[in-house]
Amino acid sequence: MTVSVDSSTNRDRLLLMSGRDPLAAVLHHGLVARCGIDRPSRILVGFSGGADSTALMLLMKSLAGRAGSPVREVCACHVNHGLRAESDEEARHAVKVSSMLGVDMYVSRLVVDRDAGNLSQRARELRYEAFEKAASEAGCDYVCTAHHAEDRFETMLQHLCRGGGALGVSQPRWSRPLGSMHLVRPLLGTARTDLRSLCLRAELPFVEDPTNGDPGTARGFLRQEVIPILESRWPGAAQRASAAADRITAAGIALEGRLADCFGPASRRVWPRELFREVDPELSAAAIRRSLLDFASRANLPLEQNSFANRLCEAAWYAQSSGVEPRTFEFAAGRLRLIVTARDVALDIVTD
Repeated sequence: MTVSVDSSTNRDRLLLMSGRDPLAAVLHHGLVARCGIDRPSRILVGFSGGADSTALMLLMKSLAGRAGSPVREVCACHVNHGLRAESDEEARHAVKVSSMLGVDMYVSRLVVDRDAGNLSQRARELRYEAFEKAASEAGCDYVCTAHHAEDRFETMLQHLCRGGGALGVSQPRWSRPLGSMHLVRPLLGTARTDLRSLCLRAELPFVEDPTNGDPGTARGFLRQEVIPILESRWPGAAQRASAAADRITAAGIALEGRLADCFGPASRRVWPRELFREVDPELSAAAIRRSLLDFASRANLPLEQNSFANRLCEAAWYAQSSGVEPRTFEFAAGRLRLIVTARDVALDIVTD
């Protein structure tokens, strides 16, 4: 059953209820303490129409204009990717819900090239471009999304399985630059079930994205097959993992500083071999990995997932060893080479 919020009386009652919900205090804390919003601001909500973004928009609207609130005004943007048969209906749903709550809604229709490589990544890039454009037109300083603890846990697991570094494993962050403004995610410590429960208590309608439950995708597999098992064994695992991600972020920032002090910028390509013999093996491997990733990114070369970690460890071990014979370690299907000589360690690219 869904509640009609057509009248201002019903809307006010709904906003009063949600404003008293413990999640409102969680959102307030997240916006101020975690995302750094220190003044009343006009904020745009990225609104998909799902339970998570519906709960976020309801809570944001309930905070708007309160004394001491970081939310002065709230508006929203729905992005119609046009990739599924339900896309147009979901856009109409987004407009309906925003009208029910008295929130100005911007709808952006995208044209996504289905043949342009990684479709989901390209759609994500275009979605955030649309959010930024809508926020700029609306005079907002922030774009806010409803990423929660399970989203972060899923991302952490993907990065771990792919051999990601500390700063990758700790994604997504509470806040990051988005063009001339900031993208904020104030609900990263909140459970998905709590957001859905709020929508059910408020009797607000929301849509279900069938791709979220598709075990054929990496995220769908984790969401349907892996995380429920982990949560059944360790209830609250996603929220604790999100808290751990914050600690990993701090460790990753410290590691980046140490690497810069010892090995210079990530763009450096040649080092005296003695540098590697003066540090721990883990730092040596991290230095090589950092520059390999930088080099591969600049040259637009993909790095192998399965063999990369083993080859990296082997290269770092040899760089620290007493061996004097030159050795070459290949990455990116042989397009990138790490050459270790008696004197130097150098990165090189193989040109056609």
